[in-house]
Amino acid sequence: MSIIIMQVYFMPESIIEIASFKSLEKAIDAGMYDLAGWERNSRLKILHEDPKWQELKSKIQFLMDKVMKKN
Repeated sequence: MSIIIMQVYFMPESIIEIASFKSLEKAIDAGMYDLAGWERNSRLKILHEDPKWQELKSKIQFLMDKVMKKN
């Protein structure tokens, strides 16, 4: 267990960010997203400066608008 933790701890930020964005994309695709919560989440703050963050926000907004139009 500690070996895995050590490997994750020493991973370059870019690898962690890529994995984070992939996980967030999967959550969005599954319909499980809370943009307001994600923006408040201190663990995700590092992602906010990445252009992919804006892409995720746009995707969520598009999906929310789509749902609102159906109702």
